[in-house]
Amino acid sequence: MRNLAVYASELVPNTGQQLTLFTDPQRQIKAERLNGVIDEIHRRFGFSKLVFATSLIQGGTAIERSQLVGGHNGGNSYA
Repeated sequence: MRNLAVYASELVPNTGQQLTLFTDPQRQIKAERLNGVIDEIHRRFGFSKLVFATSLIQGGTAIERSQLVGGHNGGNSYA
């Protein structure tokens, strides 16, 4: 792929909450807050500062892949 265009218009703030029949609303709100905190830590300190513990054991790839372009070498196959 050589060219990619993305267009967005009439964006609005994330003010609503999509409720489901199968999840407790309070639990859903709590999970949304937790995800926001995780996103903020990733933004401020980088992805590798907060990962699942399985990423730290032998064979874990999340930290290594976070340093690649799109999760792969991005054309640097000889690196």
